[in-house]
Amino acid sequence: MNSCLTTITSVLSGLALCAALSVQSDGQEPKPPVSATASADAAPSDDPSAHFFDALQRHPERRDEAIRRLTEIALSGKATPKEVLHLGLAHLWAAAEGLPSSPDSHQHAVLAMHWLECAEALRPDDDRVPGWRLTAAWSVAKLEGRVEDAAAAIEGLLAQTEIDPCFNSVTLGIAAFDLPRKSPSFQRALKAMNAGFDCGNEQGGQDRPRWPHNVAGFLTALCDFRLKAGDVAGAETALVIAEARESHERWPHRQLVADRFASLKDRAARFANGDPSDDPAFALQRGGALCTVCHAASQAR
Repeated sequence: MNSCLTTITSVLSGLALCAALSVQSDGQEPKPPVSATASADAAPSDDPSAHFFDALQRHPERRDEAIRRLTEIALSGKATPKEVLHLGLAHLWAAAEGLPSSPDSHQHAVLAMHWLECAEALRPDDDRVPGWRLTAAWSVAKLEGRVEDAAAAIEGLLAQTEIDPCFNSVTLGIAAFDLPRKSPSFQRALKAMNAGFDCGNEQGGQDRPRWPHNVAGFLTALCDFRLKAGDVAGAETALVIAEARESHERWPHRQLVADRFASLKDRAARFANGDPSDDPAFALQRGGALCTVCHAASQAR
């Protein structure tokens, strides 16, 4: 299966295309603790990246058009490193929120891995990219049923959280949440999530225009991790902090908090009953509103 994947990515032009792309310098966006995406409600310009963020934050129905625009400029050899990164992230978003069994999700995951490999080569100083690339690799392996490769990707994500839990904890969490709660990898992911809880503003632990509900999304995911681990009090603490945020009433996904407040003990019991088939859904569940939980623009009061 590894050779099959190599063939696929070769057909997609391989890293040779990366070398043909522009390598002009561009600044990195500030780094948050848990995910990575403008605040103004103006229509996007002709900038392909602007179309990506418009789709991600306000109009998800425009995602395919954003991917088309980014693909066109990437295949022309004129894309900036940032545009290559955004193309990889757009495909990663499509793979994450698509149906897990859909061939389209697999195609998006393969393309995400390809373009994120390109972005990693073009932006070697951007230490966010390896985590995203490993998430794409995990997704491809998971969809193809390659258990050992999926586990290797999780090990890679665990190594990234050792370097920077403030950014990589949630990319790891998305991949590791469905593991048995007493498994070493789940426990290490839980540790990374708890480390992310301690990140302050100086480490990127805040909301910004491109991730306006970053903290609330992280805290809700942390709640689920703590519930699965049997820490009901810790889960409730995460929810209390999320609900107390000034931006809570403008968060499009605030119902996630209300639902958990209403069922904390029941959720904990279902995680503990030894039957994974009735486990409550993760806040950042694949196939649902995953990326947009943190990135969706605020609603008017």
